[in-house]
Amino acid sequence: MLEKEIAADSAVIPQNSVPRWMYAPFRKLRPPIVVIGMHRSGTSLVAAILALMGVYMGRIGDSEEESKLIIHHTPRNLLIIYSSQKSNGFVLTPKRVRDGYGEDGSFRLVNERIFTRSGATWDNVDPLLVLQDNPQFTKSAVRILQRATFGILRTQYLGSMPNGYEGPWGWKDPRNTFALRYWLQLFPNAKVLHVRRSPDAVVRSLMRRAESWAVETPHFSPPLHRRVVRALTNPRLAFERFVLRRQFQQPHPKTEEDWRRLYDQYVSEGEKYRALGDRYSEVSYEDLLQNPQEIITAIANFTEIEINEVILRQATGLIIPPETKRW
Repeated sequence: MLEKEIAADSAVIPQNSVPRWMYAPFRKLRPPIVVIGMHRSGTSLVAAILALMGVYMGRIGDSEEESKLIIHHTPRNLLIIYSSQKSNGFVLTPKRVRDGYGEDGSFRLVNERIFTRSGATWDNVDPLLVLQDNPQFTKSAVRILQRATFGILRTQYLGSMPNGYEGPWGWKDPRNTFALRYWLQLFPNAKVLHVRRSPDAVVRSLMRRAESWAVETPHFSPPLHRRVVRALTNPRLAFERFVLRRQFQQPHPKTEEDWRRLYDQYVSEGEKYRALGDRYSEVSYEDLLQNPQEIITAIANFTEIEINEVILRQATGLIIPPETKRW
């Protein structure tokens, strides 16, 4: 179920309320909704549900796939939803969500930069845990986010947002679980949805995906001269492709115990945000599968978003039967 809990740990709450330097249009938006949680816990499903409820989550679809669900946000967030094979609108596909990549790439890349700065990866967070409370590292991480609001987040995330948009917005990325403490320096009033799933299910999913990646890892090997020319003509794109390559590489070899330890690290870090009080809620993936309308309605209430029967029915339709789930 959706739960609100408060803990004594307030280390993640910004102590300085002075407005941070960032790209001005971000200041005009309402506080964001940020989805956190362990990989393979259902964060993509929750992000897709939020998008259908009217939350601008960036571009989390694939324009090359068939069977698209097109979501158009207007400046005042009068959501328009229809199916189409051709559209320049926001594209959300069930396959994209089922495979666990229902996230805007620009925020993911920014989070990757923080991980890279510490020497961490999504499946090896120990280096980040060592540095995350270090004042110098914190200052460096916040600067990365500030610069990103003028860079990739301005051109990609805001670039797809309708001019004059006034509706709810947010982003999803499991790495938010560790990077959120820095994002809160820019958006101290953000609302946080922590998606939880049973450890056994998460570990099984991670092990299956690791096996799949071992034989299906994409190849990123264009000729050297092409890579050099591409890097010189568009260094930002070259960097992003490098980060993508890092993401799609096989994870570090792990035993079941290693995956469980990683799960515990993500969950423990996410629970620290309980200190946010009413701006923090937990979503049980299992409860969402068993009682989708109840949990979707609870998410809408937490985020203060009004939904109608059509939206509720379409959001419920994203949840596939448990025997075929791949969230």
